[in-house]
Amino acid sequence: MIGWLQGQLADRWQQNNRCGLLLVCGGVGYEVQVVRRHWDQLDGNGASLTLHVHQVIREDSWTLYGFAQRQERELFRELVAVSGVGPQMALGLLGELKAEELVRAIVQ
Repeated sequence: MIGWLQGQLADRWQQNNRCGLLLVCGGVGYEVQVVRRHWDQLDGNGASLTLHVHQVIREDSWTLYGFAQRQERELFRELVAVSGVGPQMALGLLGELKAEELVRAIVQ
């Protein structure tokens, strides 16, 4: 299981409401989806980047989701464990609110 990556930003992409990047680590490029807020703050290609990663393995795909902070990744994992909340919805929620704000909103 991939849990953490450190490398250089090689490319950024956006497809509909999904934002992602290509992170080159040791000569291997990993495509990672990230929250919009983090994607907007990325430096240019070649910038050093560290991500806490959640990996989803399905029959037809392997997908990596990256987070700037470990707490965001843990909250993402809690969200996708809820029935009816998938990875894209969890990313959307984390993209709209910071982790602390989202937790506060859920508790209230």
